[in-house]
Amino acid sequence: MFEFMRDLLYDIGGIDTTAAKLMRDEKREEKKLSRHIFSKKAKALIITMGILYLIISITMIAIAWNAGNGITTILINGTLSLIDLAVCVCLIFGTKKTEVAALIGGIAFIIFLYLSVLVNKA
Repeated sequence: MFEFMRDLLYDIGGIDTTAAKLMRDEKREEKKLSRHIFSKKAKALIITMGILYLIISITMIAIAWNAGNGITTILINGTLSLIDLAVCVCLIFGTKKTEVAALIGGIAFIIFLYLSVLVNKA
């Protein structure tokens, strides 16, 4: 209905409707391709939580190192810290490819965190 009215107005104004439709389709396609996976607020939240996790993890590594506990705690926290740091860096760059990498890294972080909890419980 709205397209009919728009085409009618274009015809009255002397504007070519097919060219206008092609331009609208091109704009729509550009907008579709430029969409990001994470919004700005989500990126800020993930980066903030990642920095907090990094601080906590480094503290846990230092405590485990000084206490002489098993190396598994240090390896698990170190690996999780590296994944967390990689996700934060990918989100800071903000391109579509790095956001996909950040999403994959986030999923890997959650899986590795779950597995590390299972290893520590056993």
